Amino acid sequence: MGAIGSDPHGSRGRNVFERVADEGRRGILSGTADGADQIGLDNAARHMGHYLGNSGATLDVDPAAITRDVPQFEAEVQEAVAFDLKGQIDRHIADVYDGGSMTFVTTTGWQRFYATKDVNQDWFYALGGFSYAVGAEVTVEPGPDGEPVVSVRHQTHVFDRYNWDEGKQVTIGPVTVTDEQVGHLHEVGIAQEFEVRGTSDVETFEYVYDGETTVQPDDVVLDTTGDRRSSEEPNISDDPNRNSDGSRHSGTRGTENEKKR
Repeated sequence: MGAIGSDPHGSRGRNVFERVADEGRRGILSGTADGADQIGLDNAARHMGHYLGNSGATLDVDPAAITRDVPQFEAEVQEAVAFDLKGQIDRHIADVYDGGSMTFVTTTGWQRFYATKDVNQDWFYALGGFSYAVGAEVTVEPGPDGEPVVSVRHQTHVFDRYNWDEGKQVTIGPVTVTDEQVGHLHEVGIAQEFEVRGTSDVETFEYVYDGETTVQPDDVVLDTTGDRRSSEEPNISDDPNRNSDGSRHSGTRGTENEKKR
């Protein structure tokens, strides 16, 4: 296994004894997923089950479920809408609005959020660290007095790469497993890493643009380091797990000792 993520799917050969050992390990993880489901870790169980299912297909998640279960994430999304998204909208209106009607799309940069174990165990095991962005379709119409009336339809998008990194481990109930052990199943071709994606329902708000650009309050500091990207490209399908040249950089799965950001 590499330092981040596993080696390619099915890239490791095995003898008959190793096959038996790997199937035993796979059975233990399947039982662990069943146990997680029994104690209410529904998403953790679902994600592990999908991994062991070996399809490699993208798994859909509902961002609304994460915001419901993780209030800190809901607060960050609200902050992104109020300042990042609205700030981009205001700047665009200031730059190009000519008094008529116009429609455009925009998106915030992809940002990182870490669901810690003490906040919500289910999403800690299911996702750990993941990326999110807010995209919007914006319509601007002149109001009765000529002032721009702005209507915003926005959605939250989440992305993660369900993979396994060297040197990490998690404990679910009585079972402790290392990322090397779980990632090994991907490398020998009997489980498969996958991408996790989700898009929320559309939400709306409206306001009158008064010529002032929205800025971040002095007492709130946004994380602009690490995995956050500051792209102004109005394409919410942009992949946060790819570098500017199109190559992939690995996602992250948290350890029990890791702190958010």
